[in-house]
Amino acid sequence: MYNLCFNQLPQFKLNNRIHKGIAAITILILTSCLNPVRYPEKIDRILDKAGENKKELEKVIKHYNENPSDSLKLKAAYFLIENIDGLQTLDTSSVQNDIYFNALDQTFKRNNKKLDLSAVSVIIDSINRGRKLNPTKRSNYVEELQTVSGEFLINNIENAFYVWHNMPWAKHISFEIFCEYILPYRSTNTYSKDGRNILYERYEGVLDSLKTKDTFKASNPVILDIDQWFTDDGEILRRYPFLQPTKFADLLKGRIGECIDATSLRIAALRAVGVPVALDQIPNWGNSNASHFWYKIIDPVNDTITKRLTNKQIQGRTDQIISATTYVWEKPIKGYPKDVMMNYVRTVPKVYRQCFSKQNNSLAVLKNKNDEIPPYFTNDRLKDVTDEYVECADVIRTVDENDLSEENFMYLCVFDNKAWRTVAWSEIQNKKAIFKSVGKNIVYLPAYFKNGEVLPAGKPFLLNSFGVAVDLNLKGKKETIKLHTKYPYRSFVNLWQSYMINGNFQFANEDDFSDTVNVHTIKTLPYYGTEVKIETDKNFRYALYQFRGTPSTFVSNVEFWGTNGKDEIKLSGKLIGNPGKFPYTKENAIDQNRSSYFTPKENGETYIGYDFGAKNAVNISKIKFTARNDDNAIVSNVKYELYYWADKWISLGVKMGKEDKTVTFNNVPKNALLLLKDMEGGTENRIFTYEENKQLFW
Repeated sequence: MYNLCFNQLPQFKLNNRIHKGIAAITILILTSCLNPVRYPEKIDRILDKAGENKKELEKVIKHYNENPSDSLKLKAAYFLIENIDGLQTLDTSSVQNDIYFNALDQTFKRNNKKLDLSAVSVIIDSINRGRKLNPTKRSNYVEELQTVSGEFLINNIENAFYVWHNMPWAKHISFEIFCEYILPYRSTNTYSKDGRNILYERYEGVLDSLKTKDTFKASNPVILDIDQWFTDDGEILRRYPFLQPTKFADLLKGRIGECIDATSLRIAALRAVGVPVALDQIPNWGNSNASHFWYKIIDPVNDTITKRLTNKQIQGRTDQIISATTYVWEKPIKGYPKDVMMNYVRTVPKVYRQCFSKQNNSLAVLKNKNDEIPPYFTNDRLKDVTDEYVECADVIRTVDENDLSEENFMYLCVFDNKAWRTVAWSEIQNKKAIFKSVGKNIVYLPAYFKNGEVLPAGKPFLLNSFGVAVDLNLKGKKETIKLHTKYPYRSFVNLWQSYMINGNFQFANEDDFSDTVNVHTIKTLPYYGTEVKIETDKNFRYALYQFRGTPSTFVSNVEFWGTNGKDEIKLSGKLIGNPGKFPYTKENAIDQNRSSYFTPKENGETYIGYDFGAKNAVNISKIKFTARNDDNAIVSNVKYELYYWADKWISLGVKMGKEDKTVTFNNVPKNALLLLKDMEGGTENRIFTYEENKQLFW
């Protein structure tokens, strides 16, 4: 492992090649009026758009136009200038959250230890304690063409060429790949002007010893190092949204972020050492909400992807193809209902590459001036690379002859828990839309985009494993269906629940627990809520959940019940045991919130429980407990509403969850696309079909 810390690095100093570049700029400024430079017509137009910043871009062109040996660098300069046009960059002066990242930086340097959610929460909460939080003023974005400096671009070009020509793994890379995947100084809308230099200095010593020509092997020490100090955790930013937008410099200081932040950092580091790398992305998962981002090394000679994703719900690893596609790859623990389908993977409908150059076949470029298109596709740098990762099929959708709209484009949408999201587009020609390279085993809705809304353009369909589009046409027949969950049962939830196996419930009266009685050992999977009857005529002062001997500990809720005369009531007392790792404290185990959970603090007690008091020993009649879960199973006495799709969501009524963790609905149209919501406001709701008495989620 490579234990390198930013505070151990020497202060960055401009190297000789940069000094020479700056000196040359000065000379060129003095002589430019004597030697006017002619630019290509396209560059001329872009320079005019730069306004007052035109002189900065001209410095770069003049610098490389003097010497014929710099002709390739001049082409690289033209590539950058041509494609800077249209880019916007975060105005770092408009971001007001430095206090938090400075504190995170100081903590890391003091402890030299990767920060997790618990550590970050303690730091940020301590800053905010007693402090009135004012809403962060709106962050600004500026036109890159009108703000980038000539000195910065020359430094960037010089450093990029240096690693391209000197790193053994970069020398075989073509100029075209170099321009697109090593030369660019940004992959998102924020970057550090010193970022390439800082990151090169960080890894130069480690990489000097590598003689490999394999870009993937060269990337390993860089990625391993970043993994040691950068925390990729979207929960942090959901918990503290005022940390966004995050300046690139603050990624280096705070060492935290979500997947787009972690990806942009890795890309910057790899490009700094001459590894060609792209930002690839999924606009929305096929069977889940949210987008996803990752880095992809661009090296046809040494590419590691040898198979494609099938999107089938089969146990096994797929994260080596696309990160985060596999939930967990461990074999599931049995004990969940036989009618419940296990989901192992997130499905991938489309993959796009964020290029630095404008893509002439992107929708943003091809559309007419008056065409309204979804916001995602207004990005003119998107390149469709789905077939590099996924087993695909082409899909043809025909415009209904009764459809009199005159739309030029049709879209395919996937459902994201709340709404349909566009993920693919096609031009309509002769009343047909042909969608190329679409991920299989996903339900899609063909649609138009008008007045900012997604409007259905046909029936939803399942693109099955054979690449056949099966329309979900409502049949005249109705059926009764029994439902277990409103969201797929994912393999990681199964793993969480399995962690309670071998846990023990114990009662005692002595302060040192020397008379502990073991009353129940968890031997089977606690599928969501579990209730255990206890038969004892003795009273006890202490009731404990002992998690010693379990592989890990995630506990959502623990309840002890006893009799109070004729009634059985939930017992309460002083909460004792392991305090928990903030913010997952022991209080979470008794808060009645099915989504919160307790996880123990290291080197603390191996139990949590109640002290009912020396004079208040109780007779305990039953125990209720729930492992950490996603709160998506049916809960008794909770109301659920079922919908089916017929150009919009239509309610089939409301039913109450039963004691057996199911809910039943009658008169449901066969072959319908369905959606179940709980009336308490749960946010995870997934579309499904009902086949052979089982929910199949898509």
